[in-house]
Amino acid sequence: MKSANTINNRQLFGFSAIFGVFLIILIIVTGCENSPFTPSAKMIISDVGGQLLSPIVSTNDSGEITVQLSDNTVTLHLIQGTGVFIDSYSIQYYDTNETEINNGAYTQTGKISNYLTKDTDISISLPVYSRAIYNYAHTKGEKKPSEDLLNDKSPVIAIINIFGTDSNSNRVNCSGYVTLTTVPASLTAN
Repeated sequence: MKSANTINNRQLFGFSAIFGVFLIILIIVTGCENSPFTPSAKMIISDVGGQLLSPIVSTNDSGEITVQLSDNTVTLHLIQGTGVFIDSYSIQYYDTNETEINNGAYTQTGKISNYLTKDTDISISLPVYSRAIYNYAHTKGEKKPSEDLLNDKSPVIAIINIFGTDSNSNRVNCSGYVTLTTVPASLTAN
């Protein structure tokens, strides 16, 4: 007669073997991508270079007005997971009623190439304030900047989306926003 311990040990061994085979099959079926064993990384835009982006307006000796629109620098931070290969961006523009301007006609997209790791933040310069958006929001006459404000359509909200793939092949993205105004930087600083 066999002891109860021998029977229980055999049953435990059989159960462990079946569970092990099941686990191997589960890993093979689900693969490494998007399985519960490879969670997605989580990244955020930690800084958008200021919440308000204004043009720099200057006038030369002959009275011609020059408008300079600068790029905006966004800073990415990885808060969870493995490194992320940053590969693209999109910038969408909305009015203050949260309606996309001209049904997305001004949306910008582009490719970027960078690698974000948990230990370091990265900063990326993006053409957030395009000439097309400035022309949309600002009157065409360009008299004195203070006179043009009566017909101004700003502020415009720019939603910045950054896309990438983490080291586990999961697609990840994050978003931030910047308010664009046509009021010259010299007037907004006062």
